[in-house]
Amino acid sequence: MAKRPLLSLCMIARDEERVIGRAIVSARGAVDEVVVVDTGSTDRTPAVAEALGARVYSEPWRQDFAHARNASLAQARGEWIFVLDADEYLDAADARRLRSLVRTAPPDVVGMSVHQVNILAGRREALIDRSTTIRVFRNRPHHRYVFPIHEQIAPSLGQGRVAVTDIVLWHEGFDPGVAAARAKGERNLGILRRVLAEMPQDHPYRWYFEMQTGGEFARMGDMRAAADHLLRAAHLTAADRYNPLNRGSVGVLMANLARALIPQGRASEVLDQAEALLAKGWNVASVWFARGWANVEIGAVEAGVRDLLWATALSEATANGEGYVSEGQLRAAWSLAVHALVRRGAVAAAAALLVHALKARPDDERLVAMATGICAGVPGARDFLVPRLPAASVWPFAQKAASEGRLPEVEAAGRRLAADGDPHAPVAQAIVAIAHGERERARALLMGVDPTSPAAEAARYALARLSAEEGVHAGKQGEVVA
Repeated sequence: MAKRPLLSLCMIARDEERVIGRAIVSARGAVDEVVVVDTGSTDRTPAVAEALGARVYSEPWRQDFAHARNASLAQARGEWIFVLDADEYLDAADARRLRSLVRTAPPDVVGMSVHQVNILAGRREALIDRSTTIRVFRNRPHHRYVFPIHEQIAPSLGQGRVAVTDIVLWHEGFDPGVAAARAKGERNLGILRRVLAEMPQDHPYRWYFEMQTGGEFARMGDMRAAADHLLRAAHLTAADRYNPLNRGSVGVLMANLARALIPQGRASEVLDQAEALLAKGWNVASVWFARGWANVEIGAVEAGVRDLLWATALSEATANGEGYVSEGQLRAAWSLAVHALVRRGAVAAAAALLVHALKARPDDERLVAMATGICAGVPGARDFLVPRLPAASVWPFAQKAASEGRLPEVEAAGRRLAADGDPHAPVAQAIVAIAHGERERARALLMGVDPTSPAAEAARYALARLSAEEGVHAGKQGEVVA
């Protein structure tokens, strides 16, 4: 008798010829077989999948993702199932680790959660948000998905243990350009409205679908409609009329609620919901973020800054990702806290917070811009901040200051670069020299930059600008002489 495969990759797809190959190839180090259920492609999706060894089955689209998922599960032969979408992919190291985790799983483990990281297409550094999701589970007849959209496997896993892993699925499907191209919003809202219309008011997952509907409206820019659904979800959650999927779901709910309500001048409603959830024990980073933002908006600055700092601390300390604050929310938290501290005159505290933020993300353009702005606008901030910037932030800081004509900040950054032995130091010094009309000194500094150093490109760019300026100056002189 042939040995049963260990792990089956199960996918559903429609018109995914551009990305499905990447998904299948990325999982090769983990799986023994690939099952693809095609729900009506008009492109080469089935052919691409088959060429990579997948068994492809056709299933009519019924406006029901769970039905399609379950059709793929029914064809799986492995002991375990791994679910991946066509617009997702694994790193090779994670694929190998996933196989090892499945092979050595204790008998009481029925499923495993992974991290779904939503990014802009082709830009892994451009994080939208992240959450945990169960994508690996034992292949048993009763393990089937429920709900026609945002389908869930958890209800069918019963009381079995779900192991938390740090495997990452990179997902591009929430990229605004990708979503718009597919009219995902309209499609999803149609299904979500049907689910809510058919679902009893006291259904334990109603909060989840109110939250998803609100999130869909928010992605489409309709914040008023988003707020209505998100508030309903928050009320149900705080009232214990819910079945919690994980702590990350509650975090997503509150982050979206803050984003929808606060710009409408409804910060007090966000504050009420955040406090209700905290009273119920939902000590999640995004709940503190929402409360902090709301407190700052209503004028409770000290409380707001405290909440925002606690949100960042919780996010950084959460190992399993369920209490995450997204990159955008972290940046917003730092920005809100910094500006609130500056308004209160606590410049040193604001600068210290920026240093902390930049240590985590030294190339973040918005944080660098905030640092240059504070240095220029607040007396004494430059002397405090520049010496404490992480080394990787100093040159971006100098570039930003130079682009805004802030020579004192460029000079301060140049001194720091020189003290650090950074090869960009002469470029920063040359920028200042050019501004003071010292062109020969600037040229000498730039010509002295090692052409193989990391600063070579910046030096060539500065030399080109210097030559262009000298050409313009010579032309003007010629006009005067003539």
